[in-house]
Order: sequence, then C-alpha cells, then structure tokens
Amino acid sequence: MLQTMINSNPMLRTMVQSNPQLQAMLSDPQTLQMMMNPQVMQQAMQLMQSGGMGGLGGLGGLGGLGGLGGLGGFPQPQAPAG
Repeated sequence: MLQTMINSNPMLRTMVQSNPQLQAMLSDPQTLQMMMNPQVMQQAMQLMQSGGMGGLGGLGGLGGLGGLGGLGGFPQPQAPAG
C-alpha cells in the first residue's frame, strides 16, 4: 500500500529515489511496523512539536516542503535587519 502511494505521487517518488536512506527505511518491514505503532507515532509528533528534531528539518529530504516550517508553531526564519 505504501509503495502504491509513493509510486502514484511524483513528489514522493522523487524524494524516495533521491534519498537512499529513506528508500531503505521504507523498504524495511520492521521499520514500517514500528512506524505504525501508535505510541511511536505519538512520541515522534511530540518530539517534532517540541522542536527536538529542529521542526520539520529533522526529517531531512523534505527540502521541497521548506515552506511548512511555520506549521505547528515553528516560527519562520527572519532575515537580519540592516
């Protein structure tokens, strides 16, 4: 099912193909099983919301989604004045 979703979405497909670590992780049944554990998902969300992973930047490989940095209360970086 996950592979079907990746193949049907060009952005996801490109992201997975360009990131060997992500590709390996999404191909590993044990990792996928762990990711579907509600406790693990809740802990990951809490970590992201607390900024423990640098916001969405901790998900490395989501460069095309850089505009999402303001979600979940994460402030957008501001250019220094002057």
